[in-house]
Amino acid sequence: MKIDKSDNLKALKLKLGEELKIELDENSTTGYRWYQKEGSHSEVLVLKQSSHTESDNKAMGAGGKRLIKLIANSTGEQKLKWVYWQEWNGEDSIDDTFEIVIEVE
Repeated sequence: MKIDKSDNLKALKLKLGEELKIELDENSTTGYRWYQKEGSHSEVLVLKQSSHTESDNKAMGAGGKRLIKLIANSTGEQKLKWVYWQEWNGEDSIDDTFEIVIEVE
């Protein structure tokens, strides 16, 4: 299953062993990145990959995408939350959030 920012605050269902791909806009040149705040130590969903890809636009300051891949590892429900922030500037720098609840059957 592939999701993006338009799926924020949704509850989704996955089958055991299914892969979840999350794609979020990210501009790491500004120091802002997506960081997982909840659900990172889950047995239900296991992180397979988290990477940044640059956009095709090579202009200075051009954004890109954060690609997160998770695997449904065991049955159950898990809330996941990411924040878009400059980590060194703390909670006051949070510019956006992304939250979902996943039920694995």
